[in-house]
Amino acid sequence: MRRILIRFLIILCFALPALAQAQAPTQTDTEPRIQYRICDWGIIVIHSGFNLPSPAPRAIIPPNGDTFITITEPNSGASVGESGFTVKGKAKGLFENNLVVQVTNASGETLFQQPVTYTSADVGGEGEWTLDVPLEGTIGEAVTLRAYAESAADGSVVAEAHQQAFFNPLDMPYKKLLLLSEQDRILESTNLCSVAGSQADAAGSLMLDPNALTVISTRSFPPDVIAIADVEIATSCPYPLRGVVTRNGGSITIEMFIFVSPDAGCGQPIERRQIILPMGRLADTPLQITLNGIEQQD
Repeated sequence: MRRILIRFLIILCFALPALAQAQAPTQTDTEPRIQYRICDWGIIVIHSGFNLPSPAPRAIIPPNGDTFITITEPNSGASVGESGFTVKGKAKGLFENNLVVQVTNASGETLFQQPVTYTSADVGGEGEWTLDVPLEGTIGEAVTLRAYAESAADGSVVAEAHQQAFFNPLDMPYKKLLLLSEQDRILESTNLCSVAGSQADAAGSLMLDPNALTVISTRSFPPDVIAIADVEIATSCPYPLRGVVTRNGGSITIEMFIFVSPDAGCGQPIERRQIILPMGRLADTPLQITLNGIEQQD
């Protein structure tokens, strides 16, 4: 019987994190981030935790100048809840510290719009803002988040920021996921879905050696499922880590590999690492999940 563990919520906090925030003008982001792209053949999952070697803290620096707006949460391409989510950011130099948050769909239709005020220690200084968006969305729907401010004199836009997000994309029915490191050069492709779809296989690549695979699910129905893999990785390998998740009814096969030929220079040292793989809300139960030939632990 599959484990149904209360600690799912704790792990989920690491699997689907928001950008860490700090009071200083420059902040660092060491938590893994997950982004999504939806293609006609499946879903691309971009995971910062797949970087090789482990990434250094990433600086998040607001734009220079006396007037700006940034969106720090959700991060670009993130998943947001279809029954509501929170938008956060920073701003500086806006009239009476006011800005507007707007959410539009792929057709440009405004789904939500509301003003928000931030506080700052000094007049015209920098401050943080946050707004709850009680928006009902369709699973997998892409939306654009826009935060902007207008001039009190002529109504022109003086500062703005944009971010794309998806309503719980992994809750969509899918047959294939492509798991990518955010360092993967394939992400520079102008037609990402087409290029990634043609490379969504493990042929000619260096397969990882897994030690264990654990599957965790919630008590909801359908359950949210997360696979946790204990793998061995050659940390000296400069090539990106990739994965392919293929569904066939209640059977899920995961192939995790480094996208190089087996004779590439990817030797010592070897590092054991735990990788979190969100599978989404899966109606087919019981599920049998296999990673590189290793079956889930019961």
